[in-house]
Amino acid sequence: MENTNINLTIIVPVYNEGIFIEETLESISNQTNSNFKVLISDNCSTDNTYDIVSKMTANDRRFLAYRQETNIGAVDNFAFLIKKVDTDYVMIAGGHDLWDEDYVEKCLLKIMQSDQIALVHGDIYLKDDNGNKDNREVRFFDMAGISDPVIRFNLSMWLGQYHFYGIYRSNVLKSTFIDKKFFGSITVVLCQTAIMGRIVHVKNTVQYFRIRSQKENINERKKRYAVSYHGYKKKTFLPFWKTPFYMVLAAIKTPIYKKKKRVSCRIRLVLSSFNACSKYFDSMVNDVKNLRP
Repeated sequence: MENTNINLTIIVPVYNEGIFIEETLESISNQTNSNFKVLISDNCSTDNTYDIVSKMTANDRRFLAYRQETNIGAVDNFAFLIKKVDTDYVMIAGGHDLWDEDYVEKCLLKIMQSDQIALVHGDIYLKDDNGNKDNREVRFFDMAGISDPVIRFNLSMWLGQYHFYGIYRSNVLKSTFIDKKFFGSITVVLCQTAIMGRIVHVKNTVQYFRIRSQKENINERKKRYAVSYHGYKKKTFLPFWKTPFYMVLAAIKTPIYKKKKRVSCRIRLVLSSFNACSKYFDSMVNDVKNLRP
């Protein structure tokens, strides 16, 4: 399935993915729909990630690699790539994940069927670092039949995040808070995506999502997020208190493409957004406890 008009960009932000990146890029390269371009940004990895990326991209004109001179943090590395997207659709690919060979073909065909679809993803299987199946629950919901943005917004607030790595309409992703640095940002981005369109599940094509084998408590996770977001160790003040704020802001500012009853829809979105205080309540309490000397 090839066409001279490229309408999909696959972005791959990476950092220290030397163990998995070759297999990941091969999985992308072997897609049955080869009509796309791939933008890779290495966030100043300290391992051999960029050497592997450079070797592989030299042999495939669809692939273009960048290397940051310093670690700019995961969010800015994402934003760097997204600014370079000039196609109608964009796929976010993790530097350690794999896909069935027909993943791009099936998902791209689905999102092109209707301008009411904002994001498409396939089946999601979890693997640990050794490639073994992980039995943790994957929570997502096919919103193909849900026309109400408020219902989609509320569903996205409480579901998982794995389908963040799917194929978006580029204008939708660029209208989200994808470039903002705050804890819980992926959930907010998915909620914004749900406001702007339907999030659709395509069956019988799989993304194999690698997850961390090492379990961590909430304080360990906050430290990892802080380094990941900023590129260096940074002490954050009440980090999870920002999440409900951005959820409310998303309800206020995200474009609504629904043709009728936009005002009432906006009011319902704003009222629903305060549920984020309930979702993140335990984390917010933990933030306060950590203020104690």
